[in-house]
Amino acid sequence: MTQALVSKSYLSVFKRWTNLSGRVAIAQIFIQGVNAITGLVLVRLMAKEDYAWLTVAASLLATLNLLADGGVSTGLTVIGGQLHDQKNRFARLLTDALGLSFKLCTFGFLLATPFFWTIFENVGAPHSIKLGVMVLAVVSSYSAISTALYGVANRLQKRVQFVQGAEATAAITRLALILGVAGFGHLSVLPTLAATVFSIWVQGVFIRSNSRDLIDHSQTQTSYGPELKGFIKSLYANHLFFCLQAQFTTWIISWLAGSGEVADLGALARLGLLFTAISAPFTQLAIPAVARIREPRTLRIRLAIVFVVAVSATVSVICVSWLFPTPFLWLLGDKYRHLSSELPLAIIGQGVTMVTGLAWSLALARGWVKRAWMTIFTTSLGFVIAGLIAPLNTVTGVLQFNILAIIPTFLYCAIVICMQTLRTQNP
Repeated sequence: MTQALVSKSYLSVFKRWTNLSGRVAIAQIFIQGVNAITGLVLVRLMAKEDYAWLTVAASLLATLNLLADGGVSTGLTVIGGQLHDQKNRFARLLTDALGLSFKLCTFGFLLATPFFWTIFENVGAPHSIKLGVMVLAVVSSYSAISTALYGVANRLQKRVQFVQGAEATAAITRLALILGVAGFGHLSVLPTLAATVFSIWVQGVFIRSNSRDLIDHSQTQTSYGPELKGFIKSLYANHLFFCLQAQFTTWIISWLAGSGEVADLGALARLGLLFTAISAPFTQLAIPAVARIREPRTLRIRLAIVFVVAVSATVSVICVSWLFPTPFLWLLGDKYRHLSSELPLAIIGQGVTMVTGLAWSLALARGWVKRAWMTIFTTSLGFVIAGLIAPLNTVTGVLQFNILAIIPTFLYCAIVICMQTLRTQNP
């Protein structure tokens, strides 16, 4: 009888998670579908030189977001996972997290600006473009930071549909603005980036105005700043390093090749929206759930399910792109039809990166950050191995470099962090 009740309980949990994951996936398919249309409009209609500059500008925004986080979102996830049902303490935690991120943003901008200025010089961007991009990057930073942290807080409170509503609003706004800019014949880098920044602010206003109940409480006097700073101390070096790693291919090809190759690489990167859609149920549901789990056996089962599903989905996408590359290249347009041999490499690299990022995020959700520095070592090892094998002055070589470089970190995250930590630590 007891075994029957246990089986029924597992079946009920499976049905509930399948239902939730299905709804999240459907919503994310819509969001990424809108983003894909936006991206394809840009890829097809922008001049390759403008698209190269836009690729570097997007790299700048991503770098600033990473540096402004610096480990704060991990601290919010770990600590908030245990405080999500204590409103006053959770509100204080969120307030402290926002304050620290805004300070890190200023520091990150001072670090990133000189480097990206040089990158823009290498791809031939005029001073007006460089100045315009830097101003727009500053304008977007505040909203991007608060949106990210409010998103974490809402997911911990199981308000996933609300977070996706904010994402959908931003995606639709951006598409409408891009189509408007294209209709007036001004689809160059600054109007396009301005449309993106405006959509980021729309998302930020949406999520902040509807999340006041998370922060408008009589907050506790105890500050969570010291605990959050502990996560920053453990993880900031990793964030700084991963800024280099994540944008390395764009930077290196801009130095060794030219704007045409940068545009080719940026176009292939647009197909990463496939994996963004696949990873959405994990980001929106699995990671916050893992942060809340207190029972070791349940934790092991959930992690095993997440990995099996993620790897299966990734392998499926890779196989389809390998067997049927034509539809993918058609999406990118005639200017990128020559990338048939590069396409499978791009998809493999994006898939392995997604699974590696998922493994790392799950480990961080449990606060397993003591050995975080090891990922710097494994990534550096991957860089050395890949650099000895792959040529870095072609798109094919850079894509091969991506795949080879991520393998040591993937093995470390998937095997050592998750498997060994589960054997030796209680959650």
